[in-house]
Amino acid sequence: MRKANDGMMELSELDDFLSKYTENEQEAKQTYFHVMETGKTDTLEEITSIYQSYPVNITQNRGSDIRVWRHERYCNPSYHSHAFLEIMYQYRGQCIHNIAGETMLLAEGEFCFVSPGVIHKPEIFDDSLLMNILVEIPMLQKFYEVLDGTDSALTQYLREILYRKRYPKYLYIKPHTQDKTLNQLMRELILEYYNNEIYCDQMLYTRCLTLLLHLMRCHRSDMEPAKELIAKSGNILEILQYIHDSYRTVTLTEIAQKFNYNEQYISRLIHMQTGRTFYQHLSDLRINHAKVLLLTTNLSFAEIAWHCGYKGDAYFHRAFRQAVGMTPQAFRMTGSIVI
Repeated sequence: MRKANDGMMELSELDDFLSKYTENEQEAKQTYFHVMETGKTDTLEEITSIYQSYPVNITQNRGSDIRVWRHERYCNPSYHSHAFLEIMYQYRGQCIHNIAGETMLLAEGEFCFVSPGVIHKPEIFDDSLLMNILVEIPMLQKFYEVLDGTDSALTQYLREILYRKRYPKYLYIKPHTQDKTLNQLMRELILEYYNNEIYCDQMLYTRCLTLLLHLMRCHRSDMEPAKELIAKSGNILEILQYIHDSYRTVTLTEIAQKFNYNEQYISRLIHMQTGRTFYQHLSDLRINHAKVLLLTTNLSFAEIAWHCGYKGDAYFHRAFRQAVGMTPQAFRMTGSIVI
């Protein structure tokens, strides 16, 4: 998704530009709502086929060490990892982010720095906008050389992913107050990339460094590194992908049979690699999908329970209240993914 050859875009035009649906998104959106209306979950495979994995072509657009990309909506990506640092910024709305066995809800204005080599899978099933800043390791080293010596969770995080064998899976930044300056810095960085004017790479470096410095200055207390350190992923990626694709009905026995391991080994592997048990991960997936459906559709509670893999309406209500601290109806009335 590039502005190339369309002339220079003004900052006032950026929101409309980012909000436009691609052909892939339009097709995936139609398929998604067809699934919601008919209950034919096998049609979800069509959404997966529409999605073009991770857009490798963004790496080939030009030789920049900093790139910007808007995540596609209504598409169903596979679990994947990268050799670079991915800075995810929830530009508008919210998204489900499955990252190395954890499931989180990224709300508007929040950041998630995804470490190199960490498997993850963001999902958006409404008009929300998720922006990604992709930073190659050589550029990351330049940033660290400037920031080294400062005392912050961000500096420590960069040091660990650059120079240590084990490091946090991610760094989560949740600004405690609305920060108009932060939003402006992000919008200017995004605009710079899409306009691609002369000296664009130099400007991207300056704007990205300014963004990091602002985060360190104004949001030091809002930074939360992952507690678990990553390890070699092995075939855990395939296992997590299978859980995600089959979360409505999947069981530990089914996974063990499919991957030719015993249940105890599968449980230990999932926990060792993600810090979460199989049942914790499965519960997170179901509850977070239920949250999104409650806020973005008019489906009944019984329909949502079915779509999320609960045996019945009553069981869904109990599980949701236990996990969230309120009933599905109360959550829907809040109108917010963040509670």
